[in-house]
Amino acid sequence: MNTTRIVPWERVYTPLQDLVSKMDKNMTTLFSDPFFEDSHKLMQQKRKFPKLNISETDKYYIVDVALPGLDKKDIRLLLEDDKLTISSKLVKKKEETSDNFLIREISSRSFCRTIAFPKKVKLINSKSSLKNGILSIEIQKEETEEKQEEVNIEIE
Repeated sequence: MNTTRIVPWERVYTPLQDLVSKMDKNMTTLFSDPFFEDSHKLMQQKRKFPKLNISETDKYYIVDVALPGLDKKDIRLLLEDDKLTISSKLVKKKEETSDNFLIREISSRSFCRTIAFPKKVKLINSKSSLKNGILSIEIQKEETEEKQEEVNIEIE
């Protein structure tokens, strides 16, 4: 007669648990390697798109974009092929001088985000405004299916 000893407090490992444990250790070691540091920084930069809300009425698509600290001259809006592209490149230069030293700091930030609309949009009669760091864009829906050129939208 075979008997099996049952001990609830003893930890029993299965081959699968060992494999998962080894894989976890290897992945941690792999991704802590300096080779992946730049990839991690790029992934963080990709997340730095401005937040936006898109809503729809019977006649318009309304896009609200949070752009704090940007002036309307720093923002470019392009509407073509039923897609809205919002982009910006901001370069700030700061220079301080003192008796013994000179400091120059240059910072820049940029983004480009494209939104594809599910229905045709009119390239004319689009409006936008920038108030309190919120860019509001109103784009009229198209009722016909004819081909249109691209247009830049001026910010009021």
